[in-house]
Amino acid sequence: MKHIVLVGDAGAGKTTTALKIINDTKDSNTTIIRGVCPKESTPYELFYDMLDSFFEIDLFNKREANEFVNQALEVASGFLLGPIAGFMSGSNDSSMSKEDIYVAIKTKFLEILKKDKIIVFIDDIQWIDKASKELLKYLFKELQDKDIIFIITSREKEILKELNLDNIFEIGNLTKSEQIEFLEKNFYLSEEVSNWIVEWISDSNTIYPAELVNVVSSLYRKGYLVKSEYGYIFSEEFDINNPSIPDDIKNEIIEILETYPEYNEILSLSAMIGKEFDVEIVAIALDISIIKATNLLNEIAKKTNLIYDVLTKDNIFSFKSQMAVDALREIIGYSKDTFLEKKAPQIIRYYNQIIAEAMIESGYSDMQIANFYYGAGKSAINQNFDYQLKAAKSCKDIFEFEEANKYINNAKTLLAVVNKSDEVEYVEMIIEADREFVTGDIQVEFTNKLIAKISSDSTDEFKIITARACYDSGRFDRSYFTKCVELAENYLIPSEDKYTKAEGYHFAAIGMDNTPENKDKKHEYFTEALKLSKDNKSLYSKIANSYAGYLTFGSNEEKLLAKDLFKESIKIKENLPVKDLPGLARAYGGLGRLYLFSNPCDCEKAIEYFNKDLEVSFDLNDNFGISNMYSLIGMAYRLAGDCKKAIEYYDKSLELKHNKIDVFASIFGKIACGSEEYEKAKEYIAEYGEPPVFTYNFLSDEDKEKLGLK
Repeated sequence: MKHIVLVGDAGAGKTTTALKIINDTKDSNTTIIRGVCPKESTPYELFYDMLDSFFEIDLFNKREANEFVNQALEVASGFLLGPIAGFMSGSNDSSMSKEDIYVAIKTKFLEILKKDKIIVFIDDIQWIDKASKELLKYLFKELQDKDIIFIITSREKEILKELNLDNIFEIGNLTKSEQIEFLEKNFYLSEEVSNWIVEWISDSNTIYPAELVNVVSSLYRKGYLVKSEYGYIFSEEFDINNPSIPDDIKNEIIEILETYPEYNEILSLSAMIGKEFDVEIVAIALDISIIKATNLLNEIAKKTNLIYDVLTKDNIFSFKSQMAVDALREIIGYSKDTFLEKKAPQIIRYYNQIIAEAMIESGYSDMQIANFYYGAGKSAINQNFDYQLKAAKSCKDIFEFEEANKYINNAKTLLAVVNKSDEVEYVEMIIEADREFVTGDIQVEFTNKLIAKISSDSTDEFKIITARACYDSGRFDRSYFTKCVELAENYLIPSEDKYTKAEGYHFAAIGMDNTPENKDKKHEYFTEALKLSKDNKSLYSKIANSYAGYLTFGSNEEKLLAKDLFKESIKIKENLPVKDLPGLARAYGGLGRLYLFSNPCDCEKAIEYFNKDLEVSFDLNDNFGISNMYSLIGMAYRLAGDCKKAIEYYDKSLELKHNKIDVFASIFGKIACGSEEYEKAKEYIAEYGEPPVFTYNFLSDEDKEKLGLK
């Protein structure tokens, strides 16, 4: 047996909420029995009313016709109440005790439960008569393990204590946590569904339960809620971006639009902008003053309660809920899936265009503008196309590569009416180049594609990403380092743009082999690159990182300079408006290496900075960086004498098996810690080939002999 008690003052919506719960809970195998406790009642009045609801007989209006009442109760006795019928109708049946009556009623409930579940709705239980109360207590006790639900309303709490009812919800405003609890506990909704409903129907911290029940009922009737081990979840047919609106909510908004037709345009346009909308955008789009737009929106707020002024934000109004926005959008025919299709209403395309133009005037982001231009379809097609590519580049700059691809796909869709495929290919390539650089997912095939595409006519941006891709591909094939230097010296250093020239000196320096004969030239190129980039903090810090990395393995004086450069780079990168996360990770890791390879090793400092690099690498989903940091942290713990901790991190690196260097540094590091995993090391040698030369230093002569290494 389960129960739900709704408590609240008269008119609070208890009965409405209860009826919606019943409607949402019942199915074809449900028997519903309803009873009301009148303020002035006779014994067993509640159970008379239950008979009334069950047989659809208005007993209260016919009580004076005793013969008819007795006849009705006699019929009822054969199915529901049995011997109590005579007792309740006033007949004198001295053979029936109260206990007999209780047992008879329980038996009839059990008979119904053999074929149906039962929902019993008791309204206004605060007025229950004494006889009904005692009978109800008995039924609660005897039916506690049966498939029966009691849904009860009350204006008072005292009677609930007497009946031991504890699943109580006060009808009035529920806080958000209470709303979620109400949905999970009474409708068995999953946490995800409960949270979505609460956020969808109101941004207020409080709400009436009837509104929650209304939405659940609508979703359930339309088949959008299905059972799972986690409670009810959304069905596969449910579109969270285009949710089904309860009919009464939609009708309420239609009535507002019909009552105030002068508000239709501003409400429709505002709904297209979003739940919160900028008055300035509305004003520019509708070609009215901001003051006039503000006054009009305040007027709508007072008359309709559909929107409100967000007092904590300048010039921002908000709809009362996302559900109201979705309802308005559905009414006006808005759909994100119909931007380029004929079925999209022309007015929707026009609204999208004027919103995009207003956002350009107000300095909104390329992404926001692109979204609305895309909704404009073929109108303003050239601006639409240009902003899809601008948005893609803007997403790239903040490392949102999946989002960037969304705008690339939008631009590709527009190619049906715009002949600019070369522009799309170009932007797509620079996005992929940045993605590979940031995530460490270097694809040599893509690098070859860049090399094949580059020419003297290419943009400086394209020349730079091609040189960078060649440098990054050098870890797989050293010939790409040579190509990196060639591109830098032939395409970048000759540039008239000083920052492009700085990039050229930078890539030429890092691409050169670290041989004695190249030492002076590398220093010369690094120094020139730093000088040219001094007033470009982002570029300067990147070059400082690379130069510091080179100096890390030099003289003591060079190591001190390296430490200063790393710290200067970190300070710059941590304070950039948009943080250069890949560069920041490299600076942290570089400083960690400097401490690791100091003599003596400052292992504690090395681990500190490697962990900072690791944290950023996780943020970037950079598997190369993650694998490398695990291996280096393992080395730092090994050199600190903590082989247990070292092996823990070496194993984490080996789980990723991301690159040859980290694989051998980790497996040889484990052997150096005494793991004796010679067979596993031989498997890696068979798989990856000759280990990097520097990793031999981890092994003793005996280890090398066992591995067959010279």
